[in-house]
Order: sequence, then structure tokens, then C-alpha cells
Amino acid sequence: MTKLLARLPDADLAAMLEVAREICAGEAEVTLTGDSFVEVMAAGVAKEVALTEVAESLGVDRSAVVAFGDQLTDAGMLAWAGLGVAVANAHESALAAADEVTASNDEDGVARVLERLTRARVGARRAESQVSD
Repeated sequence: MTKLLARLPDADLAAMLEVAREICAGEAEVTLTGDSFVEVMAAGVAKEVALTEVAESLGVDRSAVVAFGDQLTDAGMLAWAGLGVAVANAHESALAAADEVTASNDEDGVARVLERLTRARVGARRAESQVSD
């Protein structure tokens, strides 16, 4: 199984998540996506696992990784990254796992953080070049 996505628009998602986790008990990862989906994936499948593999293959320390997220499925990734950023309208688990909360996705929260980080990096490089001159 790669992924099973069940749309349950009128269900109590917290209750459905609990039931699905009991049924899958260690055999699969179960989480919520959006406001009406229960997601079931193979055990061990998670965004932070994928990021770990990519970072290791590129020789990048996790402290240098910035991750953005808004869903329960992003919480582990946000906690794993050197800088985990949740948008203001994120799921409560993503907000709790994040190092930083930015403006909502409707208010360009991700772009704001990327602009800030880029300006800081450009400023640091300029300062380094002035010192070496």
C-alpha cells in the first residue's frame, strides 16, 4: 500500500483517527489531512523520514534544513528540521511542533519567511566579503 485517503466530510475526524490508529496498530501510519481526510500510509512513511534520507544523501546537516507545513502530517517534519515553520492557520499539532509560526498561507507566510532568510544570508555574505577586502 502506498497511501489510502478517506474523505469523511461529516465525520468526527478525531474519533475516526483514533479508530483507524487502533485498527492499524503499528502496521500503518494514520494521520489527518485537511478538514475532512484520514490518511493511511505504510508503516515508517513520514515526511521527516524522507527529509532525513535526502539531507544525508546531500551531506546537509538537519540544522540547515528549513521546513514549512500546515497539517498534522507535517508535525514530525517540522519538529525534525533545524527550523520548522508553520503557517498561522495550521493544524494545532503543526503549530505545536514548529519553531516559528508565520502569517497564514493566504497572507504569504512562507514567502515572508523565505524573504527574511534570503535577506539575512545575503547580508551575511556581504559582510564576509567586506571583511575579506
